[in-house]
Amino acid sequence: MNHVSKLHEVTTFHQFRPRPSRVFIAEMAEMIDAADGADAELGILVMSIDQLKSTTCRQFDPDMEVAILDDITRKIASCMGPFGQFTRNDDDDFLICFPIQSLYDVVELAAKIQALIAQPVHAFDQEFRLTASIGATVYPQDKGTPRDMLFHALEAMGEVRQQGGNRFKIFDFAQRVAQIHARTLSDAVMDGMRNGQIELHYQPTIDLCSGRPIGVEVLMRWRQTPTVMRNPIDFLPSIVGDDLLALDMYVLDAALRQSVAWQGLNIEPALSVNLSPRHFAMAGFMDRIKHTILSHTDFDPRRLTIELLESHAIQDLAQTVAVITELRALGIRFYLDDFGTGHSAAAYLKQLPIDGIKIDQVFTRNLPDGQNHLHDRAIIAASLSMATAFEIDVVAEGLESAAAVSEVVKMGCLKGQGFYFAKPMPADELAIWYQYHQLHPCDVGHNPLAVSTLAR
Repeated sequence: MNHVSKLHEVTTFHQFRPRPSRVFIAEMAEMIDAADGADAELGILVMSIDQLKSTTCRQFDPDMEVAILDDITRKIASCMGPFGQFTRNDDDDFLICFPIQSLYDVVELAAKIQALIAQPVHAFDQEFRLTASIGATVYPQDKGTPRDMLFHALEAMGEVRQQGGNRFKIFDFAQRVAQIHARTLSDAVMDGMRNGQIELHYQPTIDLCSGRPIGVEVLMRWRQTPTVMRNPIDFLPSIVGDDLLALDMYVLDAALRQSVAWQGLNIEPALSVNLSPRHFAMAGFMDRIKHTILSHTDFDPRRLTIELLESHAIQDLAQTVAVITELRALGIRFYLDDFGTGHSAAAYLKQLPIDGIKIDQVFTRNLPDGQNHLHDRAIIAASLSMATAFEIDVVAEGLESAAAVSEVVKMGCLKGQGFYFAKPMPADELAIWYQYHQLHPCDVGHNPLAVSTLAR
């Protein structure tokens, strides 16, 4: 018997018979084996009747349910054609597996079934109108086991029901792969944190009038292997919730320890640490961050700035204001980072008790005459104007040339950071760099306000 004949044999529909999911799974395994040999695809569907799954109202007595399920069974059978198997499991879900030529066959069958189920059902001298929620997946695009694939189709159906039912959804296998990758990456980073693989680098902030360093921004790195160092953009988007809070508190604690160590070298830069405002609504956050900061008794909280990503939407504005207000009472300052890249820059300036903003590098990297530089100038000017109105500080990020430095200074920005001055560096290198440039200010370009224009 050739592979195609085998596929026809195991998928030929004879008659309907309810059976447990485990029995149907075993039959699916036969169909998958035959499909592999015939280089064919299979569609797997799971369907439930919305009205029979209602948790708020059971409309039907047991005899009515039996009559309705029998009617639905006949309707599904009429849609199936000669090939394919289906059953009803103990939860009154209908399970379907059938050979397909393309994804269109899955969509077409689901549409036919939903159209038939929408037709009135007559039983016990009553008329019932029903709707169906259907989830599906496709083999071999979904390469899971038969049990996995049924679960994936069931999960898609569950998402449909959460949206009100009476819909059809195909399991997004690519999305699941991305979710698994993100979870795996997050677990690896957290293991790295526990094993000392998270390292801190520091990028100086410069007074653009004097050229002297006035602070550092703390930036994390993950030393995944002895030869592989990964930047936050590679892994931070995969870390959420409690894991992200734990990582941020780890970075804050390590940065404060380093700052205390620098004090022994007469280096006392202001310390800027990034923090997601999404933490602020988490239970116990305030106690945790205050404990982390105040446990470093030799560190003055007035030297700490917390940078909030303006591109992260703030879920609970009132709670965020309360957290910022309480921490500012300790002397801690707050800046909006990546200013201008989010959704509500002006609104946040009005509503949040902040001390400064950091103009994102996307607006400075093309100064003074690169692509879209006129638009960039307009955005920078508007940001500076708002900062002046609210009496808050401004730091320009991403300064990569003397011309860019001169440009932002002309516009009225007197603090900056970027590769023109220094790239992020480990703590020991930062200490040497900082000590030198306290005595030998950085070149701040053709700045008439500069106290010194000594070479770097």
